[in-house]
Amino acid sequence: MKNLIFNRSHILKVILFLDIIILSIFLLILFKQIDSVKKLQDNNMLNLLEHNKEFFKLKKENFYKDLRFISYLYTVNDFLENSKNKDVRDRFFKKVKEIHEAYSEINCISVIDRNGKLIYSENRECLIDTNLLTNSTIEKEIKISKINTFGEKVLFDAYIPVFGKKRGNFIGTMLLQIDFYKFYSFEKGHFFPFKDVNTYFVNIEKDSLKFFQITDYKPKVESYGFDDFSNFFENLNSTKSFDIYLKKYNKKLHSAITKIDENEYILSCLDYKKFIGNISKVVIYTILFFILTISFVDMLLFSIYLLVNNFLYKKEVETKREIEKTKKYLETILNSAPLYILDITNDLKINFLMNDSAKVFFSSDKNNFDFKNFLFKDDYMKLKDSVEKFFEDRDKNFDSFEVKVKIDLEERYLTFLLSPIKDENSEIISILLIMADITDLKNYQNDLEDKNKKLLFTLQQLESTNEELQTSEEELVATEEELKFQIEELERKGKILHETEERFRIALKNSNISVFLQDKDLKYVYGFNIPDNIPFEMVADKTDDYLFKGKSVEKFIRMKNLSIVNGEKFSGEIELIFFKTKHDFFYTIEPFYSKDGKITGVLTALQDITEKVEMQKELMQVFKLEALGNLAGGIAHDFNNILAGIIGNAEILDMKLGEEKEFSKYVKSIIKISESASKLTKQLLSFARKGKYQNIDFSIHKTINDVCEILERTIDRRIRIEQHLKAKPSSIKGDPSQIETALMNLIINSKDAIMEKGGEGKIEIRTETVIVDENFNRFLNTKLENGTYIHISVSDDGIGMDEETKKHIFEPFFTTKEVGKGTGLGLASVYGTIKTHKGFIDFYSERFKGTTFNIYLPLSSVIVEEEILNEDKEIFNLPLNKTILIIDDEESIRNSCKEILERDGIKVLTAKDGVEGINVLEKNKDEISLVILDMIMPKMSGKDTFIEIKKIDRNIPVILCSGYSEEGEAEEIINMGVDGFLQKPYRMKTLLETIKKILK
Repeated sequence: MKNLIFNRSHILKVILFLDIIILSIFLLILFKQIDSVKKLQDNNMLNLLEHNKEFFKLKKENFYKDLRFISYLYTVNDFLENSKNKDVRDRFFKKVKEIHEAYSEINCISVIDRNGKLIYSENRECLIDTNLLTNSTIEKEIKISKINTFGEKVLFDAYIPVFGKKRGNFIGTMLLQIDFYKFYSFEKGHFFPFKDVNTYFVNIEKDSLKFFQITDYKPKVESYGFDDFSNFFENLNSTKSFDIYLKKYNKKLHSAITKIDENEYILSCLDYKKFIGNISKVVIYTILFFILTISFVDMLLFSIYLLVNNFLYKKEVETKREIEKTKKYLETILNSAPLYILDITNDLKINFLMNDSAKVFFSSDKNNFDFKNFLFKDDYMKLKDSVEKFFEDRDKNFDSFEVKVKIDLEERYLTFLLSPIKDENSEIISILLIMADITDLKNYQNDLEDKNKKLLFTLQQLESTNEELQTSEEELVATEEELKFQIEELERKGKILHETEERFRIALKNSNISVFLQDKDLKYVYGFNIPDNIPFEMVADKTDDYLFKGKSVEKFIRMKNLSIVNGEKFSGEIELIFFKTKHDFFYTIEPFYSKDGKITGVLTALQDITEKVEMQKELMQVFKLEALGNLAGGIAHDFNNILAGIIGNAEILDMKLGEEKEFSKYVKSIIKISESASKLTKQLLSFARKGKYQNIDFSIHKTINDVCEILERTIDRRIRIEQHLKAKPSSIKGDPSQIETALMNLIINSKDAIMEKGGEGKIEIRTETVIVDENFNRFLNTKLENGTYIHISVSDDGIGMDEETKKHIFEPFFTTKEVGKGTGLGLASVYGTIKTHKGFIDFYSERFKGTTFNIYLPLSSVIVEEEILNEDKEIFNLPLNKTILIIDDEESIRNSCKEILERDGIKVLTAKDGVEGINVLEKNKDEISLVILDMIMPKMSGKDTFIEIKKIDRNIPVILCSGYSEEGEAEEIINMGVDGFLQKPYRMKTLLETIKKILK
């Protein structure tokens, strides 16, 4: 196993190799990135220049067009020809204002006559070239003069010749002073500036260079001499980027330039340090990414190495434990065997003694033991030859022979069994020698030989006479038979011994019995088959109060002390906690004696019977539930009989009241409440397995309304029940009675919680539809099928639950109520009902704040409309001149049925038990058309009564009535051939329908 564990130096070499590969890849990527950054910077600068060039040209072309238009304005002509006329001046001033509004970049407007005399200047801010005014000759074409700076302003002059109304008649000049920055509209978005790149408008004059910065959109002008630059004029017409050196600031710039007009250029510059800085950033980011990647890969590989190494190490530890366990087991077997087992070398030296018998036999001179002195010469040579043959013939695996030795002046016979011990490479490392003492067997064989000799001697003596021969033959036969019997007996005992040994070995291996030996101080000195596979090292030298916990530990220790002091023995069952795990044990405690008969400790055997005890508890729970089920079934049956009488009399009262609606509504309420009680008894029958689970589609909203209507009349008026039913649709599939009972249990629990808190509060019942998917199941830790569900919540602001109560909330028979006020089955049955309907229930509760139960039930694919009760009385036309016999031990049921039937024209005979019913039938068998028979009655059961009825008249129809359901106790009688079945309590409507159907 050690060879499988990875060497750390190997994994480091693998990591180093991968790091070198990744470094090579990243260097290649780095060089490509640097080249890409250079190209990107150059492309950005060239693209920026090309765009700016087009912008400047387009701006100038458009401006020239506008200037030509101004040169032909009649308003200016009129002003030059007649400047003293007020109307002309007003029109001129108006036009000047319009020009300003149209061209915001015009800083000032002036007018000069053809002699160069200034006749109008707009304001004092107009800065006019005086040299031009003194010049008598003004070019008669549009001219834009050089760019000038005046303080913070950068202006250039536009001279526009003005002609008279006749073409070619030059009458003066209009001077426009244009704001450079406004004219070229250096606003964000026009020049697509890139980070760290500065763009300049360059104007080359006779003795200087003027730079107008246009990158940051603020007026900024810098003037330089021709000698301030190196490598600038050489690249004026270059189409590629180049480097220039600005001597004035001792700065190197990476630049690109393009020409837009005579002596006008656009220059883009990037500080060389920033240019190199951008490349450095790429290098730094790439190096950082490389370091992170290398770190991640190294950590990942090293983590994998640790995980694999840890896994292999655990496997090695487990294997060692198994080997150690097997070793202990083999030691136990070897120590109990009557053999001397040794490990010897090829030169017949003892390596070590492998069992207790050998240790006792050779303990005095193990290291100096010499087989030459132990064996006779011939036997020693046999042993030596046998060992040598193992080394000569590697395929030989076994050898045996007998030897004779002298032990304490007594000759003993031994059988030597030899086998080579090989390593994992099949190399012999030592020899296993097993010595068995066969002296008794040899003596027995010698006795047999002596007998044979005597027999031969006797035969020789008997040869002289036939009589002696006959006698010898008889003795010989007898001896042979005895010898044969003894040999068979010896073989049989050997076989039994072998089988017993094998059974004991298997039983010991698979047994769950733990054996412990403790000294007089009750410290553990030996342990076998320790519970939970705990190694003995964790138990050694420990005491019981350290290893065991629980109420019974003191008793356990006390019994052991008594066993050591008085030699008493104990046995029984006990519950102990061993290393934090609870166990039920069957124990035996006995004193442990030394060879001289003194008590030196205590021997304890523990058999783990935890599963057996748990099964007994579960069986007892089953018995309890079965008894509770039988009780529930009986109660339900008797209660159904009572309800049948209540419903029957209520229906009679309803008929007698007729149109008196004021009292009729109370009667109907009695009937409805009785039917609700009937549903509860059906639940009891279902719990007792004497009822049937329904599986129909029904509206949950109607069920909630019915439950609330019943409870609102019975609970304290200070408790409000509010309904917020928003689920659409609201149909589910299942048993409405069970769901109704579950909701009633939850609401009653909420009521009790509010009463415990003070008696005033609110219960809210809400519904909504939800979609259940994988995220929903993961959030609530459920395994519901995906689909649409209805969510029902029952909330209260009662006392709430503590943490201990929350742990046991759904356990059967767990209750926090006083004795007689709670069974502990309410919430357990709610949980079972929701699970039966393929739903899910959970809760949230805070002490003194309240509790909310959340129920999720799958929606039905069938939409059930809420029932509208039809209170109209149906008229049943029963056959007239018929006689019906009612056999029932409940007087209220007999009387109510009789009165209802007689109102419909039926003659009714009654009997209070089966015996009386048979007598009435015998007297009126020709008259009676139908028998209504109760199932549970005194004197004679419904079954026996039915049999007697059929003996009297096999064709007479019988309707069976019972408080049990059709699938419960009544099923046997129904299968005997009754014509109809009515489950108590039943409505008279149902009774009349059944009678009409049968008699028809």
